[in-house]
Amino acid sequence: MSRLVAIEKLVDGMETNQAVKNKFGQMLIPAKTQITETHKKVLRTWGITSIDIKDDSSSPPDLQPTDNQKTEGLELLYRRFSWFPRNANEEDLFEMLLSLNIASDNRSIGENR
Repeated sequence: MSRLVAIEKLVDGMETNQAVKNKFGQMLIPAKTQITETHKKVLRTWGITSIDIKDDSSSPPDLQPTDNQKTEGLELLYRRFSWFPRNANEEDLFEMLLSLNIASDNRSIGENR
């Protein structure tokens, strides 16, 4: 399993799940690399805000969002962006943001137990 982790929340020793590439497709950090402070500096330099980290925790997979969670999440996104999707691509982006937001909320709930 893996999870998306913000650069600010990376801890030395975490392992990349896949190679991290810059906007030009050049590999910055290979897959299965243990993160160090130097790696974090490189990521910040390239403007990368989050990376895919190997997750060995035994936490249960994220639950499917309820209709209420989806509705609340979409309302939050619409307010945050003050903008509505105009085509299928933009709707897909909103759907991904919604999934990330709900997964983040579910993870936070699990951490507070």
